[in-house]
Amino acid sequence: MDKQFVLKQDPELDHFSYHELMDRSYLIMSQIEDFLIGHHVTEAHPELKEPLEKALLLIGEVYQAAGTVDLNFENEE
Repeated sequence: MDKQFVLKQDPELDHFSYHELMDRSYLIMSQIEDFLIGHHVTEAHPELKEPLEKALLLIGEVYQAAGTVDLNFENEE
């Protein structure tokens, strides 16, 4: 999960589109953490925690990539 995405800005998409993807990614990561990793079934079955943490990291990569494009938008304004 060390892959880093490099997103080129799509001229069809505005600044808000990338910000929205970051927001949705954060929302999903929070829900995985709060409702799945922190769930009492996951605590009782620790083998479930590893795939959930992997999912969290993958979505985090999407968040980071969208944030990089988002920062590039700000630098161009």
